[in-house]
Amino acid sequence: MPYATTPDNVKLYYEEVGQGTPILFVHEFAGDHRSWERQLREFGKRYRCIAYSARGYRPSDIPVDPKAYSYMHVMRDAVAILDHLKIDKAHLIGLSMGGYTALQVALNHPQRVRSLVLAGAGSGSERWYTKGFHKRSHSSNAKAPRQWRRRMAAARAAFNWNSRIRAALPNFRGSFPSTTRKDRRTCRADSRASVLHSMTSNVTFGDLRCRL
Repeated sequence: MPYATTPDNVKLYYEEVGQGTPILFVHEFAGDHRSWERQLREFGKRYRCIAYSARGYRPSDIPVDPKAYSYMHVMRDAVAILDHLKIDKAHLIGLSMGGYTALQVALNHPQRVRSLVLAGAGSGSERWYTKGFHKRSHSSNAKAPRQWRRRMAAARAAFNWNSRIRAALPNFRGSFPSTTRKDRRTCRADSRASVLHSMTSNVTFGDLRCRL
């Protein structure tokens, strides 16, 4: 199995297909390298496409230390994939968590980026906004129309978040022993608010092939 090694000796599993101008796909929190299978199948006809599993997602290594999962670590991971494959510049396509990673690569290593496609990606926020964000999240969830709540419940049942997360991060609780029941409740509320936001924001994506 192909692996790239990061500066802190974490092995990252990757897959590639096709030839030509390189495209690096960076997955979301609830996915892994397999999330981009259809994109690799299509874009691989004309481009060199690479997808990898981030640290903490099998078959990549799962560091035990929580400090090994900072945004700087995952940013360097994407660059490490490019270095391992001897790619000077690539188109970066990132979804959610992967979008933030791709954004950080562009900010810290602009010379390595041909273009960016970011979907559902944030830019981070200051620590003092945390309480206000939690308050707004709970408020948004309480005001959610009944039909939105039904749609969210159906989506959660179909996707089965718990089993996906346990499969991707089998040692999650062991790595983060400080996580409390209150933290998990807050996280769930924040996630529901995020789902509501994406449900009410209809984004139409054009054919990415014509932009590359």
